[in-house]
Amino acid sequence: MDRFLMLGRQHLYLTEEEALKYPVLRSFASEIESMKRSSGGYSEDFLRFLGATAIDSLDFSDYEGANLVHDLNRPVPEEWHGRYDLVFDGGSLEHVFQFPVALKSAMEMVELGGHFVAASPSNHFNGHGFYQLSAELFHRALSPVNGFSVKLMAFAEQGAGGRVYRVEDPAQVGRRILFGGRNPLLLLVVARREKISEIFSENPSQSDYAKVWTSSEEPKPTGKRKFRAIRRIMPSALMHRYDAWQVRRRRWREARIGVHPVDSFSEAFQEFPRPSC
Repeated sequence: MDRFLMLGRQHLYLTEEEALKYPVLRSFASEIESMKRSSGGYSEDFLRFLGATAIDSLDFSDYEGANLVHDLNRPVPEEWHGRYDLVFDGGSLEHVFQFPVALKSAMEMVELGGHFVAASPSNHFNGHGFYQLSAELFHRALSPVNGFSVKLMAFAEQGAGGRVYRVEDPAQVGRRILFGGRNPLLLLVVARREKISEIFSENPSQSDYAKVWTSSEEPKPTGKRKFRAIRRIMPSALMHRYDAWQVRRRRWREARIGVHPVDSFSEAFQEFPRPSC
């Protein structure tokens, strides 16, 4: 990780106590606070400890000291393409109105063999930015047709005792990923650039719709004739209670499809299938 770009100049919120939980960080956990002080609360010194030698930060203005100033609503200059080993979005893209333009630029700035990494708001962040982002979105955008392969997709709950969940590709599961969680959820993404190809030469499509559009099968009928007959003779109050219970039951079951609790991000990496390009 020689050349590192962060979208927005990232603060360092990691504490010594948190660093001690991760084997890779334990050797310099005691230096976390001094890193914060030496870089004014920002993350450059921490990133150097992780191996970055050239660190850039890109923002709409230099109000936080970003050394690259650019409006991500517009494409980045072509000379920035393929410049970085790692492009990190720690919560900037959701604030850009022209999100597809900004995501495309972030992907284009990754060199061949480099990585795009994101920690994005996924649920219970209403009002934080323009958008809350889904696993479906990143799976379709960071796909082989665009030259990328996803190496990690995980939900992380905010707050004390927050769980980590490995998230499958909805296209592989054959169902939408509807997990909402009770606490605010961050979506963590790691993707590798496997080849140089034109990004978004075709607009991504949501996987379940794409399957229906190309399927020759007739849609399966919904509802059961016998049950509809029973509904006609049941008291309306009882049917309302039954319907509400059915909705809660269906949502509870659907929300667990394609989402698997894990003990750590390392475990999520190990269990995630490696897609081929």
